[in-house]
Amino acid sequence: MPRSNSSIMGSGHSLWSKGPVEASNSATTHCKQAAKWTTDKDTALIEYLHLHIPGDETKFKKQTWHAAAAYLKERFPDQLGGEKTQSSCQTRWTKLKSYYHAVVNIKNASGFAWSDIDDAGITLEYEST
Repeated sequence: MPRSNSSIMGSGHSLWSKGPVEASNSATTHCKQAAKWTTDKDTALIEYLHLHIPGDETKFKKQTWHAAAAYLKERFPDQLGGEKTQSSCQTRWTKLKSYYHAVVNIKNASGFAWSDIDDAGITLEYEST
């Protein structure tokens, strides 16, 4: 008889065996708290990276990311969220670049308006009846 996994939802039994499932506490997962970014911290990161652009203007080296994290930790000692690390700084830079490229693409799109003051200027229009 073929095995079915559809009728034992919420049961303490394995879907493929006849016995109870033993819960194991040996593999406890620990997630790092996410870094919280503000406009001030984004600006500080961008300014720091601007001052440390590599000579070949390609990619920032790992030590630059570590130094950027140390700079942010020194400049914002009472930071909220997780610690700013080399990895979180690099991830944030990638995210900021994607935002920048999205805005550039919108600004260059035919028939679409962008203002640095009003952003895309998208508003809801309500018809009066």
